[in-house]
Amino acid sequence: MILHALFDDSAHGDAALSALRDAGLAGDAPEVHRDRLYHTPHAGQSAVPMWFLGGATLIGGAGAVLGFVLASMGLLGLSVPPLTAAAFLGLAGGSLGGLSSALGGAGAFRSDYYKAAQGMTSGQVLLTVNVPWAESDQALTLLGEHGALNITQVAG
Repeated sequence: MILHALFDDSAHGDAALSALRDAGLAGDAPEVHRDRLYHTPHAGQSAVPMWFLGGATLIGGAGAVLGFVLASMGLLGLSVPPLTAAAFLGLAGGSLGGLSSALGGAGAFRSDYYKAAQGMTSGQVLLTVNVPWAESDQALTLLGEHGALNITQVAG
């Protein structure tokens, strides 16, 4: 479960993170967001073309190789020349991979961050931590004890 907790200041946010770490609940990569401007709904949109190109290249290339190999071995279920299968799967994979990467880079899949940071003002801190489901109640209690103003829970 992903928890986003908003604190009045860095001292409270850091104390909550320390308490979560001491209890073994901080997960792999907790994040402390101290600057509201970094987390806006449009933060990643300037990089959309690069995200699209990267996703299209990676997934398109993998699709082309896979199409070529499967057609060469006769495993497609259709009699298709290997280069045709490679071109088709490369274009299809490139389109889907580019689109999904561009959306992810623009922040379309990180709406929970933006929702949690919506009321953030100068000086406040947003702590994002991934905790195991079984220990989520204990983590919520610790965050509350350390002054969390708002806690948003996201299934993850």
